[in-house]
Amino acid sequence: MPTWTKDQEKAINEFGGKIIVSAAAGSGKTAVLSQRVIKHILQGISIKELLIVTFTNMAAMEMKQRIKKNILKEYEKDKENTFLKDQITLTDVSQITTMDAFYNELVKENFEKLGIKKDYGILSNEEELVLKEKVVKQVLEN
Repeated sequence: MPTWTKDQEKAINEFGGKIIVSAAAGSGKTAVLSQRVIKHILQGISIKELLIVTFTNMAAMEMKQRIKKNILKEYEKDKENTFLKDQITLTDVSQITTMDAFYNELVKENFEKLGIKKDYGILSNEEELVLKEKVVKQVLEN
């Protein structure tokens, strides 16, 4: 079991609201958030009730793997716990994703309310650069 800092312990153990964990790369954010999720699951909160977002696909994938590994560890201690067994399976379909993917899904589900076309698209990095250059050029010309 890792030794947590006071701030990490607070992030892991505080319940009753939203939390943002912001820290430098390699500081243990994924470990802290994974441990926080396990605490919630051990309190009887299903992983399907949690929204866990990160900034990168790699971080989301790592988070999913860690959470599943931690649930498996807890299940090994109590093989009769059907709730934990269900959580192992639910981890694969849970909302552990990037912020971009989460927002994109929200837009897809609510395109009519947002007043946009159903077949909207997301700019590629290249398209974004071309558009920025075009706008800068127009501004400078005006």
